[in-house]
Amino acid sequence: MVEASREHLKQLSQYLGLLSRFHFLLAAVSVAATVFPVVHFLLGVAILTERLNGNGGVLLQVLGWVLTVGSAGFVLGGWALAVLLGVAGRRLARRESYVFCLIVAAIACAFVPFGTVWEYSP
Repeated sequence: MVEASREHLKQLSQYLGLLSRFHFLLAAVSVAATVFPVVHFLLGVAILTERLNGNGGVLLQVLGWVLTVGSAGFVLGGWALAVLLGVAGRRLARRESYVFCLIVAAIACAFVPFGTVWEYSP
């Protein structure tokens, strides 16, 4: 009986280590995915500073603001998620703050398909 529980604890420890590594991997993927909206941010800034020649008027200015603010929010949100995932991965490796890790996992589930695939894998 005692041997079976030790084996079970060893297996759970391996699962937590694997889950911790996947949190680090998802953090890296999150940072890599937020590189792409930087192009939209630069395009929006170019529109706002009138580096792009055009006679769009107010509509072009609105487009510039939408691109700049939207892409900046996406990049900052992705970086914040990456930091949270990294912290959660570290806390899982240390076997502490399970509620924090659960909340971060719930937030990561909003980012389909990476959050749902890695957070709910058996």
